[in-house]
Parts: sequence; C-alpha cells; structure tokens
Amino acid sequence: AERRAVASLPEIARLADEGRYADAHRLAQRAQGAIAGDTTLGRLMNVVEDRLTIVTRPEGAQAWLRRVVEDGSLAPDSVDAGLTPIRDLRLARGDYRVDLRKPGFMSEARIASSALNRAERSLGIPVEMSMEVPLRLESGAQRDMAFVPGSPYALVGRGAPIRTSVALPDYLIDAHEVTNEQFRAFVVAGGYAEAKFWREPFVLDGRSLPWDEARRRFVDRTGLPGPREWSGQDFPSGEGRRPVTGVSWYEAAAYAEYAGKRLPTIFEWEKAARDGRFTHFDQVVMPWGLSDPMRATSRRANFSGTGPEDVDSHPSGISPFGAYNMAGNVEEWAANATGGRRFITGGAWDDPMYVFANFLSVSPWHASPSLGFRCVRTVPGATGDPGAFDIPVGNTTPVYRPVDEATHATLLRHYAYDRLPLDAHVVDTVTTPDWTRETIAIAGPWRDRTTLYLYLPLRTRRPLQTIVFLPGTNTFLDVALPDETAHLMGAHVKAGRAVLAVHFKGMVGRPWDDGRRVPATSSVQYAQEFIMHATELRRAIDYLETRPDIDVSRLAYIGFSRGSGAWIPFAAVEPRFRSVVFIGGGIDETFLPARPEVRNISFASHIRAPTLLLNGEYDEEHPWDRRGLPLWSLLREPRRLEIVKGGHLPPAEVRVPAINRWLDETLGPVR
Repeated sequence: AERRAVASLPEIARLADEGRYADAHRLAQRAQGAIAGDTTLGRLMNVVEDRLTIVTRPEGAQAWLRRVVEDGSLAPDSVDAGLTPIRDLRLARGDYRVDLRKPGFMSEARIASSALNRAERSLGIPVEMSMEVPLRLESGAQRDMAFVPGSPYALVGRGAPIRTSVALPDYLIDAHEVTNEQFRAFVVAGGYAEAKFWREPFVLDGRSLPWDEARRRFVDRTGLPGPREWSGQDFPSGEGRRPVTGVSWYEAAAYAEYAGKRLPTIFEWEKAARDGRFTHFDQVVMPWGLSDPMRATSRRANFSGTGPEDVDSHPSGISPFGAYNMAGNVEEWAANATGGRRFITGGAWDDPMYVFANFLSVSPWHASPSLGFRCVRTVPGATGDPGAFDIPVGNTTPVYRPVDEATHATLLRHYAYDRLPLDAHVVDTVTTPDWTRETIAIAGPWRDRTTLYLYLPLRTRRPLQTIVFLPGTNTFLDVALPDETAHLMGAHVKAGRAVLAVHFKGMVGRPWDDGRRVPATSSVQYAQEFIMHATELRRAIDYLETRPDIDVSRLAYIGFSRGSGAWIPFAAVEPRFRSVVFIGGGIDETFLPARPEVRNISFASHIRAPTLLLNGEYDEEHPWDRRGLPLWSLLREPRRLEIVKGGHLPPAEVRVPAINRWLDETLGPVR
C-alpha cells in the first residue's frame, strides 16, 4: 500500500497542474492513509485541499455544499456538511455554494472560494476559507432581500468615481433585479399616474419639467405608460421573471418609492456586490471571488450573451451576501448624481465581464434593453450614512501630445524581427454551415508554438479580403478566443471576409509560464511581452502571405477594447493593414505610464491606414470624454467617427453594418 501511495504522487501532481483538484484530492486522500507525514504528499495536499469554517449566529444551521464545476454550473448533488459551527472542514480545492437552513430563520446562501486568498497569499493572506453568517428570523418583509451589515466602506472597483469612505448602516438589498412581473404590478396599480411616487424633480437639458410633461416621455411602444420595450403595458410572453429593462432612472426611483424602498447608493451597491474584495494582481474579482482563466464563467454570470435571463439564474455566481446577478444580466441604476447625471454599474448581458467593476454616469432619462435596477431598504433603527450625496466627477478631457516622425521611426526599431521559417501546418479543420475554421500552428517568438484561427467564408470568390481581429481582455480572463471571435466577427465572415485571430501568449488556454510575475506597465518586462505579442501578430500575417486564397493587399485590422486601447500600436507598426477599425476605442490611462516604445499615445497618430472609430454613447470601459475623445484627437486623416447608441460593445445591429460599409469603402466590396 505504501509503494502504491508513493507511486501515485506524480499522478496527483499532474492532476493538480491541470486544475483537476477534485480528482487529485480523492487520490491524495487514499495515499494519506499509507504515507501519512510524507513531505511531498503534504505539499501536494496544500495545493489540492481547502479548509472551510462556517459560523452562524445563532448556531445550529444545517449546511449543504454544492461544488462549482468546470463550466461554472453547480454539481447536481449536495453534500451534508453538518450543523454550524463547522470548523476546519477539509474539501477538495474549488468553489462551493453553501446553503444554510435553520427552522424559524431565513435561508442564506454564500460562495466559499479560496481563489482570491491563494492569489494574495504572498502578501500574508491566509488561504483558509471562513464565513460568519447572521441568520434572520422568518419575515415576509425581508423575503427576497439580502441582509448587508453596516460598516465603513470605500469603493475598491477600478472604475470607482470616488474613494471617500462612508459609514453605511445595516441595510437590505433585493436579492434579485426587479422583474417584469413586479414592475407590471406598479403599472397596473396606476404608478405612472400617482404623483406621490415621483418625488425627484424632472430636469432635462437644464430645464425643470412639470409632472404632466415629464410623464408623457415614459411610454411603451404603443404610447401607453410603461417601459420602452413593452407593448400595450405588458412585457413579452414568458419573460415575467426576467429583469425589467427600458426604464429611466426616474421610473426606477418611482417604483422603489411604490415598493417602500429606494435605489441603492454606489457604496451600498458595491458592498453588496463584492464586500470590498480586490486583488493586487492582474486578475478580476467578481461577486463570487477571483475569476479563474482555467474555469469558464459562462454559467456564473450573463456576459457576452444574447439577452437578459431570469433573475434567479446563475446560482453559482451570487454575491458575498447572497444577491443574484450583481455581475451581468443587466446594468443597474444607482441613486447618486453627478453633474445632472446618474450612475449605472454592474455590466450587462451584452458586455465583457471586466466592466462589472465600472461606474458610468448617464442621463437619468436614458433607457435601454440592457439596463434595469434593484432596490434597498435601511434596517429600521440602523444608523449611518448610505452615501447618497452628489459625486463630483470631472469631465476634463486629457490632451496627449503625439511624437514626431523622427521619434516614431526610432520607436519602430523595437519591433524589428527576423523572418525565420514559419514551419506552419493546419492541425484541425471544422466546417459549419457558415464557414470553415482552420486551426494553424506556426513557429512563434516564445518557447511554444503560436496557434492561429482562420475563418474562411464558404461562398466568396478567392482570393479573400481578411480581417485580423484583436479582441478584448476577456480572452485573457475567461473567454476562449474561438468563442469570442465567432461571437464578434461571425457576421463579417458571413458577409464574405476571412477573419484571422491569433491565440496570444497568456490568453485562456495558453497560460503564461510558471513563475511569471505580472509586470507594471512601466517595466521593461511589460514592454518585452508587448513587443513579443506584436511579433506573434506580424508572423501570423507572414503566414497569410503564403496562402494563395488570401489577398494580403486587402487586409483590415479590427480591434475591440484592448485591441482598440492598449494594443493601438499594433495597427501602426504593421504596414500591411489597409483599413483599421477601433470598436469601443480609447486611450486607456490604466496602461500608463509605459515605456515610449509601447505607449499607445506614441503610435495612435502614426496609423497610416484609414481608421474608423466606432464607440457606444454610454461606453463604461472607455468613456468618451476621458478616453474616446483623446484617441480621436490623435488619429490622422482619413478617419471617421461614429458614436452610436450602446455601451462598450455597441449592438450588432448598428455595429456590423457600419463596419461592413467602412470595409467596402476602404478595401472594396467582396465578390
């Protein structure tokens, strides 16, 4: 038995390296009985095992655990963990949903995860998981609301508009977004006709509007009072449990008044969503904890989707206090004002996941299919400050000075590379009704080979015009590159153009080497890695030149988010691009300071190809005043600007036609 246990150690290590912690833990538990005290096994157990402590007030709650599996959903079976307090419970490393039940008390749910602690352990953070949960007596008034204990709180999200701390009181927040069913009850009760619910003054373009004039603006598709997406004061069949959308801030505030609640401040909203948790490293903290690029999040939050989902969806993605869909599904209104605008936050179904932490100020009259809300209520007798004050947010547009031609020529020398043999071969071909996707491996600048994904339209005359797609940061965090490429570029393949996507080092499925430290943007390491990525891109274009079915004289660059922000230099250093499109583009100051050879402001004004900047009016990631306009000011002619309704990723129905028109003009129509 001892020999078998020792022989199993390499297999345990292999499973751990692959992130298969449940399998590794089962094998390690069997080995422990035979070689207890073995130092190698002890080291492996620290990698594959978590320890969980659960304390409730009062004690005696039954705890049930369900593991979060690889696709982000919950395992079908629950594990009875016993009655609280539960101390030092040993589990296979992973995320777990914890459900707590005690007769006479409200049920509570939490996510137990060691991922964030493990990421921060070098800073002295203990790896062990521990939660203390106050139980509430059964109460109809509190049903469907999550309790959040008051405390001093300052925003920690990277998009926070203010860092001031407020002393929050104890409060309750809706566990779910307000649904179509709930909002319809407000409509049926005459909520749009009762002035008592509409306490906020109506201001439009600096002019105060009387009640009768203002409410005529809040009508559905048939001209009756109601959300913009409804018809005849009713929502589409089967969507009662989906979040209400298409409502302005005024309507959300009126509903909250009708329900005996109010809209949350940005402080209350963020504490309920993440409880002050953040990371010092190059990853994203979500409501459930650290986003893991080795695990899919598609079943934990509704991002990059096709529309809102039911408000009780994604049970594995609840917040630290048990609230659902605080990330994704729909963005949510907050109470705070800034310069006549109101804040929205949380990200929506049509956003990439990393916008969850952002706050955007928009007109209180704004309404969209991706914007809803939830409500809060201060616990009776609680004292504190919800932080509902106006927040000054300067709209000063940064002005960046471009580098001259001589300096730019010097910076280009950093991107010189040897045209070594590509050693290319097609490793896989998948044909769908709309395209053929080839997976190609070429010799790259790193120690491993670079993978390319080439999407070829089926019904277009050869040689093909080709789009080189540069995606957003979510392909480094939680989305596989082929999925993101098909999602954002599939319509362009159907329109007759090939699309090439480079699986860059560090993306999901191609992790950085062990021991890599996340570099500061000002470091030499950051510049070296940036230039290596640029070299991967250029060698991919070298490969296209070997293909008789590709017309490299008609090559377009399309970048989204990171591809239209930090990676702007890629469009300038490669002379073979004949057209450039930036979607949701901007000069992202979070990638500054940086060395001159990789600063986006050093290259934006030196893009030679005609450039289209296509931005959403309500871009949460690259706001127009702060990031979009500075980029536009740097771009040289010929250039075109289109500002359309939408957020960071404008809706496909306006984005796709605008890009196709631009490519037809700059590359010529496809045949």
